[in-house]
Amino acid sequence: GMGRELYESEPVFRAVLERCEQVFRAERGASLLQVMFEDAERLDLTEWTQPALYALQSGLTALWSSVGIRPDVVFGHSVGEIAAAAAAGAFDLEAGMRFATRRGALMGSLPANGSMAAVFASADRVRDALREGVSLAADNGAHQVVSGLRDAVAALGKELTEAGIRVEPLRTSHAFHSELMEPVLAELEEASPEVSHPSVRLVGDVSGGVLEGAPDGAYWRRQAREPVQFAAAVRTLAALEAGLLLEIGPHGVLGPMAALGWPHSEAPTVIPSQRRGGNGDFVGAVAGVYEAGLDVAFEGLFGGERRRRVSLPAYPFQRERYWISRPARPHAPREHALLGVQRDSPDGGHSFERQLHGRDPLWLADCRVFGEVVAPDALYVAQVSEALRETQHEFPVVLEKTSITRPLVLSGEEGRLVQVVLGEGGVWKVVSRDAVGRWETHAEGRWAPLAAVPSEPTDLDTLQGGLAQAGADFQPSLAGREYGPAFGGLDRLWAGSGEALGEVLLPPETENRSLLVHPALLEACFRVLGGVPDLAGARGTWLPIGWDRFVLYDAMPDRVFCRALDRGEDGETKRADFRLYTETGEELARIEGFTLRRTSRAALAGDRVEDALHEVVWREGAAVGLREADFLAVPQEIASGLGTSDDYLVAEGRDGELTTALGQELEHKSRRLLLRGLRELGWEPSPGERFETDELRRRLRITEDHRRLFGRLLALLEEMGILDREPAGGWHVAALPETPAVPETGPTDSANESIELGVLRRCGESLAEVLRGRADALDLLFGGEPGAASLYGESPAMRAVNRMATDAVRAAVAGLPDGRPLRVIEIGAGTGATTSALLGVLPAGRTEYTFTDISAGFFPEAEPKFGERAADLRFLALDIERDPADQGFALHG
Repeated sequence: GMGRELYESEPVFRAVLERCEQVFRAERGASLLQVMFEDAERLDLTEWTQPALYALQSGLTALWSSVGIRPDVVFGHSVGEIAAAAAAGAFDLEAGMRFATRRGALMGSLPANGSMAAVFASADRVRDALREGVSLAADNGAHQVVSGLRDAVAALGKELTEAGIRVEPLRTSHAFHSELMEPVLAELEEASPEVSHPSVRLVGDVSGGVLEGAPDGAYWRRQAREPVQFAAAVRTLAALEAGLLLEIGPHGVLGPMAALGWPHSEAPTVIPSQRRGGNGDFVGAVAGVYEAGLDVAFEGLFGGERRRRVSLPAYPFQRERYWISRPARPHAPREHALLGVQRDSPDGGHSFERQLHGRDPLWLADCRVFGEVVAPDALYVAQVSEALRETQHEFPVVLEKTSITRPLVLSGEEGRLVQVVLGEGGVWKVVSRDAVGRWETHAEGRWAPLAAVPSEPTDLDTLQGGLAQAGADFQPSLAGREYGPAFGGLDRLWAGSGEALGEVLLPPETENRSLLVHPALLEACFRVLGGVPDLAGARGTWLPIGWDRFVLYDAMPDRVFCRALDRGEDGETKRADFRLYTETGEELARIEGFTLRRTSRAALAGDRVEDALHEVVWREGAAVGLREADFLAVPQEIASGLGTSDDYLVAEGRDGELTTALGQELEHKSRRLLLRGLRELGWEPSPGERFETDELRRRLRITEDHRRLFGRLLALLEEMGILDREPAGGWHVAALPETPAVPETGPTDSANESIELGVLRRCGESLAEVLRGRADALDLLFGGEPGAASLYGESPAMRAVNRMATDAVRAAVAGLPDGRPLRVIEIGAGTGATTSALLGVLPAGRTEYTFTDISAGFFPEAEPKFGERAADLRFLALDIERDPADQGFALHG
């Protein structure tokens, strides 16, 4: 739920929310916290959204204050300005909460006959296109928001789309900041609180400048009707030299937008207080603020916690030394986000220096080769481009004769100190130093100013018309790289003989958006090469080793078109050219002689000469001190003595017809429960809708713990024909869900046949609650009936499995010599149904049976089932995904 984790863990935050709850109950006679934590559907209604946002933002403001972080200037977007005004001291917490509650109720009382949309064009272009019934609701700089009557907004969107302008509908309950708000403006002015002059500078929505006086009722009336001047506000913050933007809200949206529109070359550090669907985000945000150079009162993180003394052990300390690894060096707030600080160079050139880590910047972690974090090759282009801009060089420029000599691997905790050097005579290079002080060159080349201008705009429609839309067999990682969401910007792809065209975008949550060339965007352009039909099926791992010429005409926007042209290969190398265009066909950059070479895991690891003097060879052999289990039957012998699974099912009273009928009903109901669960989470798919797995997971508020499970559920929807995988990653909706065409009636041979269906229903009906972390899957499986205990012990299918396991173990140990002990470990023993079956064929008195599961909570329930044989068992907790040696299990023991 919204703010629930902080409410349960942070006393300061909880106290603010409870004060807001009292005001809301007095105004509305209902609980706001209950809706915030448990009712996502009602929370989408503006009469609940506005007070909920105010309460959350006020709680976060107080929480930041408790760790010593207080603002020098505040700004709030739309309804967020109420919390901003309270933070600036214009009114107190309760007065602001009453106003947010009344404002939400007034706007919620209006007819829901409006809509809003984002338009990716300049404010002047959008104003020229406005029609009756549509207003400009926000000037966000990079895009605008229009608002008004639903049909009028849709018509305007169609007109702009046909003109080649991107338009995206917004999910809102009403048309805010439009003429549809006018019926409640007078009441809104009357409902506004008594105000004082702000004690902290407050940048207002109406003008985008610092407010000279107090925001009175007349101001709040204008604020609800007039457009939000976000772009002007960003310019004001820049003029005030804001070095760090701390976003107070449920997830980070405004911060990246502000950084994108920052008028200076160096955007400020942006830190969100919370991220959508994240856990523990506030502590991470505090760490980010500290790394940015602010003084943090860390004791505020432990407010309300109790301490107690503990006794030290009586035995002497071992006095072994454990050195603390060198921490990452925090960079100053005004450092360049990518280059770091500028250093003097003895040769008269320029040098920049920054410590890079596998998660700093965050998007680096989304580029891996063989599981190692490896800096994208596009990083070198971005670094050199930024260095040239920082040293006042003019564009366009050309980067020539570039060689990528060694991958920049960033998996170690200590990271690497990276320098970008612009030497005399137009020479540049990127070098790094590892933890033991060795310097390595990763890329080098030459640069020069360019007098040439781009060629005439290219007709992208004609270009697309000569190519075919790429299918699901497209291989987006020709170079063998593994990309995460930050590099998942390859949106669409067309391919033809010897070439491919891709539409590439920078994912909206990717940081450092003000760069001339964002590495994640350019790396996604490189991936277009994987769509060339002759190259898409190439085997092996290929890494770029350089290019002849890289011409950069202009800064790259968030969305570009990239054309890749195959220039042939000679077995170990491939060559290609690239052309990068705007959405209207203007050329942004071109790459000539882009070269890749086949590589290997060893080459990536960077084996040194001294390492080549030794070779590690593993030879199979028994561990020292262990006796060989040569009495065990080989698997082929065991299998030959067993019947088929159908034989065992028949022995338990279930024939093939019943098994088929039960399987059909389980499949039918599991699909229906899956679709029901997704609907309960709020997913209403529309034909052609595109999304990334993590983006949809965050939108539906599914916890990070269930990320893999959610991925599997989407794969099931693919099997059902509802989803198709996108060539560049992600999904699109192929068909709306339909009820599977299977019989509605199931098997009726006995009561036992309903156990599987009962367990499915018990668990499946709580799928949404489990995915959001509100219900525990183990409790559902083992905490009641029908549950795992009856399923494993009573269902004919599981009895058949246990009988087959018993016969297999009996055959395996048939040759056990008399008097020889036997050790058995069962992993995931659970209810003990299989254990009970196996103990009957294992020799009593000389079998040491280790019963394990992830939780010791299974043991009290299982132990009574084993009677006298319980003496042969020991019960130990084991998480098989962790190293058993770390959990008290002796290796080979």
